[in-house]
Amino acid sequence: MSIDAAETSASRLRNTMVDQLVRWRSLRTTQVEAAMRAVPRHLFVPDASIEKAYAQDGVVTHRGTDGRPRSMASAPAVVAQMLEQLDVRPGHRVLEIGAGTGYNAALLAHLVGPGGRVTSIDIDEDVVEGARSGLAAVGCDNVHLICGDGEYGHLGDAPYERLVVTAGAWDVPPAWTDQLTVDGRIVVPLRVRGLTRSVALERENGFLRSRSMRYCGFIPMRGAGHCPEPTLKLSDDIEVYLRLDDRRSADAESLRNALDHPAHHTWLGVTASEEELGHFEFWLATMDGWSLRVRPTRQGTGRSSRRSDPQVGP
Repeated sequence: MSIDAAETSASRLRNTMVDQLVRWRSLRTTQVEAAMRAVPRHLFVPDASIEKAYAQDGVVTHRGTDGRPRSMASAPAVVAQMLEQLDVRPGHRVLEIGAGTGYNAALLAHLVGPGGRVTSIDIDEDVVEGARSGLAAVGCDNVHLICGDGEYGHLGDAPYERLVVTAGAWDVPPAWTDQLTVDGRIVVPLRVRGLTRSVALERENGFLRSRSMRYCGFIPMRGAGHCPEPTLKLSDDIEVYLRLDDRRSADAESLRNALDHPAHHTWLGVTASEEELGHFEFWLATMDGWSLRVRPTRQGTGRSSRRSDPQVGP
């Protein structure tokens, strides 16, 4: 295939991808739609076919020694939804925790325009170099790439009007709020008791209050922000697992016995859509003294306190 034919094919597939995101309402604003039509995703995943680059799936780009993914290009719908949550404006300074392939940074650079700046940080040098290659391939020159631990943000380019995290996080560390402007916004995939949701947070009366929430799934953060996440299999017959990410212990055998005994089940006969159920289960996960209304603190371990009344959902 000639270069011109390849570019024509990539453009067609890219527009098909975006058209589908519009139909799904993952894309809701003309600004984010225009960015996703303009930035060639396939140049950030050069080892994947053009067809795979524009499919509605994530693309793994780096694996650890155990074979598990440690970096990937997120599914386009997740990328679109989080950018919509972030509400980036021209001239904004944006910090991205998790550089990945560089594709999301290129989209952010398109949204902030020539008067803005994007800083993207990743813990792995080879991931940073891959992102740098992709950004160079598309001629993106207003992204500052850094190899470092995203738990601490990057003070050198602060303050930021927007901060987006593209790795599963168990908390909102003080550095992120310290480096945010007074009216800034954070979008972060919060992991709470085995569930992950992308939550948009804004400052309000000394707290960070959730403004929207979307389904998502991300590779967990590593470095200082890592939290052990043991997984228990609860059934030998069906795929039922319990993931523990709050350092609590659990008796897997007792949990399996509870699932095996009908007397322990009560069916309420209530039906709900997938989105409604997702909000409800995330609300349940936050009920035991946990909340998405966050008061930043430097006490104790330095991690943000989340003791409050439940404030969950859009």
